[in-house]
Amino acid sequence: MPQPPPRKVKPSAQLKTLHSEQLSKLQAKHQQEFDLLEDIRTFARQRSVLEKEYAQGLQKLTGQLLKRDFQAMPDLSTDDGKEHRTAMAVWRVILEETDVLAKKRLQAAET
Repeated sequence: MPQPPPRKVKPSAQLKTLHSEQLSKLQAKHQQEFDLLEDIRTFARQRSVLEKEYAQGLQKLTGQLLKRDFQAMPDLSTDDGKEHRTAMAVWRVILEETDVLAKKRLQAAET
């Protein structure tokens, strides 16, 4: 049995179908991109809140420890001419640097 000849489609109908398919794909793409941007915005906002809370907690912790009175012990010098710090001096430097880091994190979170 012979196959029927292909139907003749009007060019305007074919163009309309093609146009609607492209429009549909474009709208789907835009919706995906919009959803992605919304996810990124939400993520950034939540991350900023967490960073701010972390920085504030870090500042509170270091602030409490820095309030303690550290005895001023001189750095030790040895026969080899190198300076050696005491454990308390190193601990104070660690606390001070952690406090600086917390302030920078807080500033970045607020930005």
